[in-house]
Amino acid sequence: MRLYWLRSNRYWKRAAQEIVQLVHEHSSPELTRALGHHAESLFAVAAGREGFKVDGPVLNSYGGKTWTRTEHDLDWVFPRDGVPWGVEIKNTWAYIPRAEMLTKIALCRHLGLKPLFIMRWAPKSYIEHVRQNGGFCLLYEHQYFPVGHTAAMEKLQALSLPVISPTLVPFGVFERFVKWHIRGLGM
Repeated sequence: MRLYWLRSNRYWKRAAQEIVQLVHEHSSPELTRALGHHAESLFAVAAGREGFKVDGPVLNSYGGKTWTRTEHDLDWVFPRDGVPWGVEIKNTWAYIPRAEMLTKIALCRHLGLKPLFIMRWAPKSYIEHVRQNGGFCLLYEHQYFPVGHTAAMEKLQALSLPVISPTLVPFGVFERFVKWHIRGLGM
């Protein structure tokens, strides 16, 4: 973690300790697991709402093929219009590790799927690499918190961090992927 301060800030150490404490508090395995499951559920509902079939969760087999090279799997498979998308959802502050992204792309290729990465944010080089491999990166900016984590969200929002607690994927987010999917079909 890197923190930057203006030289004019006299009490930067105190503020830094508070931020580090908040990061540790919100990086517990229980909370990060809840955040991941929440985003996975929200996007599965969004896919179903847009006419995609939702296969999964947690798949390393599809269409009679199984991925055995590593222990990796996909969160979902969203087939529609004869095009199956292998889906990986990341509701985290950090980027997906590059090695994991490359493995997920290889997994999709092996299973005959187009890769779909749904993430808060990603560097342009990742987005371009996924695109060159026939896939799509759907970025959604805000971290999605499950209902009931109001205190944690308020602390993070006080630091101007983009966190929300939606019960559905906000309008327009998943629709960007749907437009890409339809364009790829030549419709």
